[in-house]
Amino acid sequence: MTMPDERLRAIGWGEELLQQIASDTALPKTLTAAAQRIALTYPPSQALEQAISSVAHGLQPAWTSALLDALELFDEIRIRAIGSAGTRSDLRYTLRHFPDKTTIRAMSYSSSIQEWLRLPRNR
Repeated sequence: MTMPDERLRAIGWGEELLQQIASDTALPKTLTAAAQRIALTYPPSQALEQAISSVAHGLQPAWTSALLDALELFDEIRIRAIGSAGTRSDLRYTLRHFPDKTTIRAMSYSSSIQEWLRLPRNR
């Protein structure tokens, strides 16, 4: 089972990975452009930590969409096995604890962000 700190860390790595994908010349321009677009609304680590400490209720809708879009992009790159060796390696580590679609949706509806940190992971 994924621990709360691992989930939070994986979301932070996702933010960094989007920047890496956006500048990876080994990827098609459509994917690098998608990474740039997703990064615009992706939850910044600091803002997410503030939301957790303030006992916020669920994720902001833009963050939910960005996490779902990022997961879709990450899965496409992983399945197609494309990108630089560094991107593929970082992708593997990020996806290890990155929330799945069901968990991301649950995060958006949960009574608190702390609640989703305790949700079981079914990836």
